[in-house]
Amino acid sequence: MVVSTDDPLATHSQLQFRSLRHQRFVALKDNFVHRQAFRQLSHQNHVRPTIVFESNEIGSILNMVHQHVGIALLSNAVQLPAGLHRLPLIDAQAPTFNVGVAYRHSMTFSPTQADLIQRLTAAFQSVDWHAY
Repeated sequence: MVVSTDDPLATHSQLQFRSLRHQRFVALKDNFVHRQAFRQLSHQNHVRPTIVFESNEIGSILNMVHQHVGIALLSNAVQLPAGLHRLPLIDAQAPTFNVGVAYRHSMTFSPTQADLIQRLTAAFQSVDWHAY
C-alpha cells in the first residue's frame, strides 16, 4: 500500500488489507493489473473499499495519495517520490505481480530499446524483494 509519509498509517510497519476497509482509495483504472489485485483482495477480505478517484496515470495517483485524497495499491515496481511511503501487505493470499520481457537472443536492439531494457533491469534489481 502507498500512503503519504504524514498519514497515520505510515507509522505501521505492515498492514492487512481488511484493516483498510474504512479508508478512501485512489486507484488505477480497470485496464491495469493493479485493479484485478485490488478486486481480489477486496473479495478475499469481504470488504467494499471506497474508491474516490480513478486514473490511467500513475503520476496522478501518486499526487492524490500525497494530497491525502486516498491511499493506493501499487506494485513495488512503481518508484515513489519523496513524501510517499510504501507499506507491505501481509495478507496470506496477497496477489503478486509477475513481469517478464521476452526477446530473441539474436535480436539487435536500437539505442532506445537497449535503454528500455537496461532501465527495466535496473528498476527490478534495485527493489529489495524480501522486504515485501
